[in-house]
Amino acid sequence: MAKREKILVGLMIAALLYGGFELLFSGLDPERPESGLDSAQQTARQVSEQIQQAELEPARARIIELAGQQWENDPFYQMPENQYPVNTGPQENPDTEGFRYSGYLKAGNFEMAIINGVEYAPGEKIETRGAVVDRISPEKVVLWFPDTGEQATVFYRDSQGNR
Repeated sequence: MAKREKILVGLMIAALLYGGFELLFSGLDPERPESGLDSAQQTARQVSEQIQQAELEPARARIIELAGQQWENDPFYQMPENQYPVNTGPQENPDTEGFRYSGYLKAGNFEMAIINGVEYAPGEKIETRGAVVDRISPEKVVLWFPDTGEQATVFYRDSQGNR
């Protein structure tokens, strides 16, 4: 082994010994007045006090005030509860048994449906059954089967299977 290699191996062994010593004996210092959690809590209290005492510009104060308020226009669609009871309304086509419509997303004019856990936009093909997503709405998805030319409707169902 060359002299250079011996030096590198020696430094590596020294670093490992030092790391092992720090790992085993650094937590045993009886003179440490506070644990890591106490230190973090104390720091959080100090920061909170400094924020309360600081003179903020009106724009920054307004941002902090608005940060905790409820949004007026929620960007995520919330399906109204019991709008479509399970026992009423149109029945699903037997061709749609393998499909589960469980999510809807609309951003501007762009709509997406989550079918069997995968996101689809209108015109995209569902590979497992050969259906094409024709139309999307919050309540249902209309699928088109190019092989037969038929259309089928899959209604929205939440995680418990309710419409």
